[in-house]
Amino acid sequence: MFAVGDRSEETLINCIKSRIKPKTVIISDCWKAYQNLTSIPDFHYKHLTVNHSKNFVDPQTSAHTQKIEATWQVLKVRNKRHRGTRRGMVDSYICEFIWRQRHKNNEDLFKQILKDISNFQ
Repeated sequence: MFAVGDRSEETLINCIKSRIKPKTVIISDCWKAYQNLTSIPDFHYKHLTVNHSKNFVDPQTSAHTQKIEATWQVLKVRNKRHRGTRRGMVDSYICEFIWRQRHKNNEDLFKQILKDISNFQ
């Protein structure tokens, strides 16, 4: 999960290539910028899509984007609770959100953050 400057094909493909291993199955909606995922040289992605104007789970492949959509919703609720997001702080907010999600079952977040800080290199 990370912020991007725009949702163009070039931007999204570059992000995907830099963060997703070759031969990975990628599931997305039918956003036009994703249409060429399977033709990226040397990456050999398999691309499954869900047409949200027709259904939320593809009836043929069972592909869905429900988990990532739900995760984005939780992040958006956090931002609404704080009455917005400063553009310069978006990366920081996303990092904090991911950290909190990873440690949501931890009873002592203060000890956890101290441990993580001490392990940071």
